Amino acid sequence: MVPSLCEKRGPDTDDADEENSGVPQLIQAGAIPFRRSNDRWEFLLVTSRKGNWIFPKGICDYEEPPELAARRECEEEAGVRGELLPEPVGSYDNEKWQQPGVVVMFLLRFESEVAWQESAIRRREWVTPDEASRRLEKRPQLRELLEQALERLTNVELAR
Repeated sequence: MVPSLCEKRGPDTDDADEENSGVPQLIQAGAIPFRRSNDRWEFLLVTSRKGNWIFPKGICDYEEPPELAARRECEEEAGVRGELLPEPVGSYDNEKWQQPGVVVMFLLRFESEVAWQESAIRRREWVTPDEASRRLEKRPQLRELLEQALERLTNVELAR
């Protein structure tokens, strides 16, 4: 289930996690920025604060729609703006600060670069799908999302 609003989910909601009873679930959102360059797909990766390659994502503000949070995180962490494709490409479980959570990921069609708030602490790079997969090899959830994104983009392209 993809939440319609980002909020902490907990024991008083239908989304309570039986395994972590009493601990609210942290909802995060992010995006997989993509573009077409030289007749091929490219994806934008950024480094985490620890230096690992990831897609931009972060904690949603309370009651913020995941789509808005995903766009905001792309601007803050990667310095890019774009159009989100309808419907999330997927989600994965993630623990942050010893709190269980879920990350909802969207595809973001690159439109422009913007002021990059986190340029001093992150690197970013446009890469081919193969290179993105190689850099994400220690992050199986992200590799799976990359594969789903590429499949979805290929299907959209074939439908044109």
